[in-house]
Amino acid sequence: MHSEYPTDEEIKELVDLANKFDGVQATIDCLEEIYNTTYGTLNIEKDENDDTVIQLSTGGWSGNEQIVGELQKTFFWARFWEAHYRGGHYKLTVEKECL
Repeated sequence: MHSEYPTDEEIKELVDLANKFDGVQATIDCLEEIYNTTYGTLNIEKDENDDTVIQLSTGGWSGNEQIVGELQKTFFWARFWEAHYRGGHYKLTVEKECL
């Protein structure tokens, strides 16, 4: 868990990883490192199909909102986004075959 505002370098690294076809696990790892769970939440779990479910809530914190905003522009988001709920809540599902 990151405790400060994400740096430009951290955001760039996340985006670069998220735009690589083979960067799925690295993207998840980077997201875990830079997402601030003091203000928002980040839950990563396996579902009944052994797929990885990522649930994010920004908590209204601008650093997390910046992370999500930049991630939304990537291949990773386009491929795995499943739902967006009012109030800054997002769900992505990464099929086990993609890891």
